[in-house]
Amino acid sequence: MLLYIIDIIQILTVIVSSIFYYKYRYSPLKYICFYLWYATINDLTIGYYLDYILKETDFLYNIRQILLFALIYYILKKNIQKQIRRKVIDFLFLIYLTTLLIEIVFFKNFISNYLPLSYFTGGLVSLLGIMYYAIERLQSEDTTPIQKDLTVWFLMGNLIFWIGYLPVYIILNNYTYFHEDVINSLIVLKKIFIIVQNIIFIFGFIVSGRVRKS
Repeated sequence: MLLYIIDIIQILTVIVSSIFYYKYRYSPLKYICFYLWYATINDLTIGYYLDYILKETDFLYNIRQILLFALIYYILKKNIQKQIRRKVIDFLFLIYLTTLLIEIVFFKNFISNYLPLSYFTGGLVSLLGIMYYAIERLQSEDTTPIQKDLTVWFLMGNLIFWIGYLPVYIILNNYTYFHEDVINSLIVLKKIFIIVQNIIFIFGFIVSGRVRKS
């Protein structure tokens, strides 16, 4: 049941992001819409079609992972002004990129294997990077109300998702140590985090104001 709810809310999210695209089409945030469309089509086609056609689909999830963290990095770099914090963001995502390359070269096949270590690392550095952005946003003289700032909504959705999901992800990747009922409950919790994240995105697209050209 939750799987269908996720499919529906993902579709609703990309529709809403397209309806309100005029608000942010001249800003770096415009890539959010493109990513959401890609991610939704990717997830739906894998779940309902490609798993039955292709022998391997893990590479599609790996591409989605890379695009997500590249998008978060790009938005953080465009919105963080203090040089020292920009360097920290560069360093954090360099850790992710290094982990990704090491995992591909030495441990996993990019086509046939999912990349759990780099996904976890990307989530962790995104979490830390968003916290840096939050500090700067609170200290800045930007007069835009927070609830009208689409950047805040997008990063907040990711922040809440990663805070909740990273502990679940660790447990799910060590599932042999846990009872089946615990694993099933965590899978449900993971799906709930995805739903909450998309609800935050939807509210953000609706209530945010126009983003200045950049």
